[in-house]
Amino acid sequence: MKATRLAIGVTVMCAALAESLPAQAVTGSSAQAAAVLHQAGNITDKLQDDIAAGRWDAAQKKLFAFQRMVPTLDSLEQVAEAGGRFNHRDEGPEFPVFIDSLANRLEDQRRLPALTSANAVGRALLPLVAAFSTPAQLAVAHLDVAARDLRYTAEQGSWAAARSALREIRETYAAVQPQLVQHAPNLNATIERRLADLAGALQSHLHVRARALAGEFLEDVDLIQSTFTDDH
Repeated sequence: MKATRLAIGVTVMCAALAESLPAQAVTGSSAQAAAVLHQAGNITDKLQDDIAAGRWDAAQKKLFAFQRMVPTLDSLEQVAEAGGRFNHRDEGPEFPVFIDSLANRLEDQRRLPALTSANAVGRALLPLVAAFSTPAQLAVAHLDVAARDLRYTAEQGSWAAARSALREIRETYAAVQPQLVQHAPNLNATIERRLADLAGALQSHLHVRARALAGEFLEDVDLIQSTFTDDH
């Protein structure tokens, strides 16, 4: 992934700010929230890269880094709750639960379960992204998480879960598709073909094909992000 999708257009300066931002300083301003979510999303992305490459010590260090951010994320959650920013269907993330699960899988050094748990941590960030980001930013973050779920469940042969992830991708993509049709019609056409190919691969239970297509779709999401960044 070229850059975290949890805060489109956020700079490296914002990421550095997030590392030093004390929990009590979080007021819910756009800049502060973007910095925190950028850094948290960046950690979960790179953590999955480390797991996929078998860099277990590096993955453990990134988990520790995420744990250090939890008080700040909790403060953002409190701001969101106080301001009524959470959708009534959503609940605030319970990071300790997901962190404990990931820590156990990192200790076992089991690649696919660890990847699944790491992506669950990323998914736990989505309610906060929804509270502090634009609909387009949320859609891009959601597409990333769902595509990773599809990739991992397809590799595991969990076809019902993979099809569910594909439905989630289609529903989420529908929210941004009109903008892509207008500003990047070729990209939209590519994504439509990719999703059709993914549906076929899942229907035929093609592990390698489905995993490869999910990886290609993650690259498509990078291009969606770039389209929105360039357009604003």
